[in-house]
Amino acid sequence: MRKIAKFVRTSILPGAVAEVGLLCCACVHSNPEAAVTSLVDPILSSVISSLKGTPATGFGGRGIPDATVSIKVC
Repeated sequence: MRKIAKFVRTSILPGAVAEVGLLCCACVHSNPEAAVTSLVDPILSSVISSLKGTPATGFGGRGIPDATVSIKVC
């Protein structure tokens, strides 16, 4: 799981988005607890970090101030 997570976070594969998505889905399906800590949390944190500073659009246009990722595994 760690090797897959490292690969997904460090590799830029514009032509393989669907395949990488399927790989992530397979990881989450096979071991949800490990996938959350290794894949989902870092990916969501990266997306939120990338979106900070972009103009807010959509419903109301207010955005989400100081958005954080909080993952709870049941």
